[in-house]
Amino acid sequence: MKKKEKLEPCKLNDVLDHSLSAVSQKAKRHETQIIKNIDKNIELSCDPQELSKVLTHLIDNSCDAIKDEYHKWVEVKSHEDSENLILSVIDSGEGISHEITNSIMEPYFTTKERGSGLGLSDSKSILEAHNSSLEYDYDADNTKFDIKIPKELLKESA
Repeated sequence: MKKKEKLEPCKLNDVLDHSLSAVSQKAKRHETQIIKNIDKNIELSCDPQELSKVLTHLIDNSCDAIKDEYHKWVEVKSHEDSENLILSVIDSGEGISHEITNSIMEPYFTTKERGSGLGLSDSKSILEAHNSSLEYDYDADNTKFDIKIPKELLKESA
């Protein structure tokens, strides 16, 4: 049974800033550039702590995955399609091996030496409790995860 999240009005920019502060030391240590490219006025109904946890997992995973790359960057950007706000977390990596993409969101699956294998699985569950989804973009040039949030969870800007 899915846990029902407590939804409250929040600014996406604030949620993302909270996540970025959680991973800032790792990003500095790995010399990873963080690029924030979102509409700063987006407001939505969400559990801000849980959404921050999802963003933190994704950005943290990206920092780990690209730590040995020459050019290291992680970008978080927002855009909309006809039904959803889409938050994309993209990194400078070349994507995830096709052999494991079907397993990456399964509980306890990890490629990390010290990983629990719960980050993506938990993130997927959190988003499902928000009537949202987490998808890996197989066709992207770089490693890219999309968080799709239904537009009915967006608040009109004043």
